[in-house]
Amino acid sequence: MEQSSLSDLIELARDPNPAARIALSERITDICLQAPRQLNPDEKEVAGHILIQLSRDFETQLRSRLALQLAASPRAPKQLILALARDEISVSAPVLSQSPMLDEQDLVEIVKNKTSAHRLTVAMRSGITAAVSNALVQAEEPDVLQAL
Repeated sequence: MEQSSLSDLIELARDPNPAARIALSERITDICLQAPRQLNPDEKEVAGHILIQLSRDFETQLRSRLALQLAASPRAPKQLILALARDEISVSAPVLSQSPMLDEQDLVEIVKNKTSAHRLTVAMRSGITAAVSNALVQAEEPDVLQAL
């Protein structure tokens, strides 16, 4: 990363203004998704932690936008994808239905601990495993069973 880009990120991080927080999250998301080289695991983890901290201050609409941007990316930070998947359904739906970062264990945990709307979204996901299907069946919800 260029020194000027790093300086810009640091300046945005120091600015408490909500617009600066949004700009910082967008810049970090761009780095995760569009960098010429894929981030290494440590870099992804740091980026994920920063975005999780920033997203806690965001309104639902902004978290939803972040989820839409990252939903289908195999380059997204895993811990951020998990945080978005566990969010309210208006935020989590694109991640639950598309993210390649969510594994069987993640999906089973979400099915067991989140809302019916979360379970329905997982049930409509393509390629779910037997373990995820079993967790969905155990919920005994007609809409979820029909979606399976």
